[in-house]
Amino acid sequence: MSRDQLVQKLIEMLLYIAPGVEMSAAKSGESLEDVGYDSLDQSSFLLSIDEQLGVKIENEHVQGLRTLNDYVAHLSSRL
Repeated sequence: MSRDQLVQKLIEMLLYIAPGVEMSAAKSGESLEDVGYDSLDQSSFLLSIDEQLGVKIENEHVQGLRTLNDYVAHLSSRL
């Protein structure tokens, strides 16, 4: 999966989780919290990543994942 495909897939997941929050590649450097995702949304996002991409993100790594770019960097090495 290319980086662009991964970004698009993660955006689709985020939009499904919280349809009222505007998310795009242009906001990929902003904190998910600042964009409008709360902790429950972010927990759902982690579950979606596990279910749809087959990658479980360990708790020790979750704290460092604040932006979409952070997720892309972390997942790129695992897909």
